[in-house]
Amino acid sequence: MDEKSSTLDDQSAQILTRDLVLLEKKRMSLQGLNESYNNKCEQLKAENLQLDQSIELISGSIQDNEQKKVASQDEISQLRSQNDQLIKEINKLQAMKKATAADLDNTNYLIDSLLEELETFRTEKSMALDRIQKMKKAIKDLTLDKERKLPKLKKYDAMLKKARGLFQETKSRMDISLKLSKVLHSDEDTGLK
Repeated sequence: MDEKSSTLDDQSAQILTRDLVLLEKKRMSLQGLNESYNNKCEQLKAENLQLDQSIELISGSIQDNEQKKVASQDEISQLRSQNDQLIKEINKLQAMKKATAADLDNTNYLIDSLLEELETFRTEKSMALDRIQKMKKAIKDLTLDKERKLPKLKKYDAMLKKARGLFQETKSRMDISLKLSKVLHSDEDTGLK
């Protein structure tokens, strides 16, 4: 039995040695796997750290974008308000443009009317100047005629003045005679009474 037990021990030892070698290989393999997993874990931690940093950047970017969105919405609201005001101003300017166009049409009509009146006045002025020229000529002719007839007129004037003087004197004498005659008649009438 010793032999048998020694054979068993040898076999067990071989099996155990083989198992130990296998276990060592497994341990080495597991250790390699463990290092590989540790490396992978470190790599994943680094990637996780990068992802965390990326997440922080993206979160910051999202917050910035949210703030920009709010600011943009405020700006859009202000732009809409400004747009409404500009539309009102444009409408007002268009109304003013229409009124100005109407005023311009009226002004053009008035200018045309005034030009027609001016032309009429020019025609009338021309006619009036012709009349004035004719009147000047007539006055000149009358002046010449007067200068020709003036000596006779002066003579007639002197004769008329003299006749008037004589007439006045005669009238005065007649008035005196009438008054004397009345006085005399009134004295006679009172004397008879």
